Amino acid sequence: MSDNTKISAKDNIQKCIKDYLESTNESYVKFAKALGVSDTSVKRWANGICSPDIDLLLPLCEHINVTIFELFGLSANNGDLSSDEIELLKLYASSIEFKTLVDKYRSDPSFKEHIDYIVNLQK
Repeated sequence: MSDNTKISAKDNIQKCIKDYLESTNESYVKFAKALGVSDTSVKRWANGICSPDIDLLLPLCEHINVTIFELFGLSANNGDLSSDEIELLKLYASSIEFKTLVDKYRSDPSFKEHIDYIVNLQK
């Protein structure tokens, strides 16, 4: 493949999963269990038949130890995240309470205003 040829996000996700499974010799069953899906789903992802649901992307990245940018085949310089940002994404993915607060922050202007005020006091 030439340097100018880009593969699709779906193809890159498949490649990341396949490379991980081959390099670690982890079974489909163990991989599936770690993500709470069936081994059939993992086989379908590894064979490029379909891709994981969006809710599984961050846990998938964590399991196979890649960034979301690497998973999608994007250049790291287009989206480097700080370690604090990565921790916030992990917290968002793992905590329904945190998701609720973030969603309220995004959708409720008065709540957002109060939170922004508190954050600015800390600076």
